[in-house]
Amino acid sequence: MYNIPRSLLLGLGVFSMLATGCASQSVSDAASTIASSSNNSSGQSTVLVHNEDSTLTADNNSKNDRYTAPLSSQVLNQTKILDEIEYLNPLRSVRAFVQTTDGSLQVISAGPEWVGRLGAPSNYGEAADRTFHGNYMVIYTHHDVRQVLTSYQDMMFIQPSFKPAAFTKVTLDEADLYLLAPQYRDGHALEYTAFAIRKSDGAAVALRFVTPQGSHYSAGNTPLIQPGNEHNRLVMRLPQGPGGEHNDQLYDIFTYRLNLQQGTLVLEQNHN
Repeated sequence: MYNIPRSLLLGLGVFSMLATGCASQSVSDAASTIASSSNNSSGQSTVLVHNEDSTLTADNNSKNDRYTAPLSSQVLNQTKILDEIEYLNPLRSVRAFVQTTDGSLQVISAGPEWVGRLGAPSNYGEAADRTFHGNYMVIYTHHDVRQVLTSYQDMMFIQPSFKPAAFTKVTLDEADLYLLAPQYRDGHALEYTAFAIRKSDGAAVALRFVTPQGSHYSAGNTPLIQPGNEHNRLVMRLPQGPGGEHNDQLYDIFTYRLNLQQGTLVLEQNHN
């Protein structure tokens, strides 16, 4: 019998994704090309080259390598945070990046994005922290083959600088998990999406969190303790109430079992 505390319901609700999601697919086979930002004035295709500092440089020599969006995108119900918009960035940019065993996993903008600052210190960060609004795609590259694992609509990143956000890696027996939170701070919980890369062949999939309440594309975890591996299970923690994030005894602990065939992380138990 599952005992689902209020903290998990809040964590799943803040960042729930309304669309049904999409299967991973090759970039060349995806349904619709990214609009105006895919081409430069000369008509050449713009291919992103990752840069550690700004990630805004591009290589225009490859005409046939155009990123395309999946058939359906995931709409993120993020908490609305007021920030100070400074300008519209028309260039394709990397908002999250990690080097994998035989390639990389990155989140890139799928069109122009609004860039600003948080504007005032809060639970979400410092006044000078950068904010980024836009539509984004998750691109997995394995042995030079690129796949669109999923995409996000109207997503907001909050980061201390222009440097891409980091993924949290959790190693299980069968696969490596890569978890991404678009914010780096929060007064209660960060919301993570998750991806799995199978060790045997490098196949990747966007994961769903499955609980008795349904299927969700994100789950909450305290900002103070990173998700981890216990007995080959993904373990995440949520504070039980206001102020609980400062006391280890006030966490609800959630254990998820990976099912790669279904592309899911299934809640097995929770305790405190």
